[in-house]
Amino acid sequence: MNTDQNAAKTRKVPWRLIWTLVGALSLVWLLATTPLEEAWQEASAIGAAMALVVMVAPLWFAANAVALWQLTGRTIGLGHLFYNQMVGDALGAMLPVAGIGGEPFKLGHLRRWLSVEEASQALVYDRLLHALSGLLYLAGLLAVSAWLVALPAHLLTAFVGVSVALVVVSGALLMLTLSSAPSKALKGLLGRFKLVGRLQALPKLPASTLLKALGAKLVGRVAHMPELWLIAVLMGMDGSLGQVALIGAMLTGSSLLFFVVPQGLGVNEAGVTGAFSLLGLGAPQGLAFALVRRARVLFWIGVGVTVVSLGRLRPAAPQVAITDAATTASIQRALATVRHGVPPAGLPTGLGTASLRSPTPRTSLRSTP
Repeated sequence: MNTDQNAAKTRKVPWRLIWTLVGALSLVWLLATTPLEEAWQEASAIGAAMALVVMVAPLWFAANAVALWQLTGRTIGLGHLFYNQMVGDALGAMLPVAGIGGEPFKLGHLRRWLSVEEASQALVYDRLLHALSGLLYLAGLLAVSAWLVALPAHLLTAFVGVSVALVVVSGALLMLTLSSAPSKALKGLLGRFKLVGRLQALPKLPASTLLKALGAKLVGRVAHMPELWLIAVLMGMDGSLGQVALIGAMLTGSSLLFFVVPQGLGVNEAGVTGAFSLLGLGAPQGLAFALVRRARVLFWIGVGVTVVSLGRLRPAAPQVAITDAATTASIQRALATVRHGVPPAGLPTGLGTASLRSPTPRTSLRSTP
């Protein structure tokens, strides 16, 4: 049996490496077929204004933090969740795992306040809503592009048709998200891999909570538009809504279609270059635009990895997690005794006086109105 298992592991196809190589080869091909000197001049002309480009990203970090705040029952500070999104996205961009390389970090971070079941459920819904918001965002960008950009007849028909299809698919995914299916699937997954000792019930989250989180996710998607507009203006383009929408559509479409390629390496650059071709602009300008955007991605990867490595800005974990009402009352009586200078009687096992000075009651998501 062990021999068969070892043989299966030996025959396992390294898909992560394959898709990474596909993206790298796409980028190499694009670089080889585009005048690099002209592209470099276009990109370097931005100069110090690059600082403005990289400062747009916190807009979608904040919006995604609000979405996760809704999914976690609004029990965790937004600053902690901003940190969660910033570092988690940096790790996800760095690790070649189809964009989810940062999820283990996010889960571990949320475990400071939530149980494994609660944190896992919040992240599962977060990923579902992230995908759903991407489909709706792309549908809107395609519709705006078809309306404002002078496209060939066949592309105009394709853009409208794909936009309608995405809305239909989004509706189906929304119905799935609002059902109990995600919670049931997660419960089965946790039970199968025995990730928790005693599995708690996982009721589905309220529809109002999910819709609020979806709204925040959509705001985060739209928050990418100022970045695209800013890069376009800094490169001397007029930055019209049609231009920005088409570039955003090609970027988002390539990311969704080739989601298995780490951070859309190569395919995103090809998508932007294709958008510039449709706009009647040169390939070097399109490549320069893509490289400026890629520089922003690398900047925030560096920030996220540096922050988590040095431990700076890391939120402190709650000191005590109390779920039992009787224990809470006992500790409160002990605190009252301590304040009067008398050693507490019947101190709960495992809790020292230092811990009792600032107890932090744990609030379960299941009791959140």
